[in-house]
Amino acid sequence: MRPATWEEVNGTAYRGSVYTTYDKIVSILGEPHYTDPDPYAKLNCEWAVMTDEGVAFTLYNWKDGRTPTEEYGWHVGGKDMNSLWVAMDIIGNAKEIDVPMGKYEGMKEVRYE
Repeated sequence: MRPATWEEVNGTAYRGSVYTTYDKIVSILGEPHYTDPDPYAKLNCEWAVMTDEGVAFTLYNWKDGRTPTEEYGWHVGGKDMNSLWVAMDIIGNAKEIDVPMGKYEGMKEVRYE
């Protein structure tokens, strides 16, 4: 696993949210790859990840005006739903995920114990 390049994550879109803490993400992925303290920015904190299996995803906050440190629904961006499932596996302690309504509606709440 390594930081993804812009070309590898260009074209990703929101696939769902993983609920966990900033500290847990940092312990797994390291410090964020992008930060912006501007309270009006669309995102303030982001990781762009490429797995050894070739799956790219982004993990970011959305329109909060700050970097959340408490348990939070971090957005997962990817080119397909596999990105969300891979992010869930990597984060490991996610208590819940949300996916957009539609095809995956039955997966709206998945809890890890």
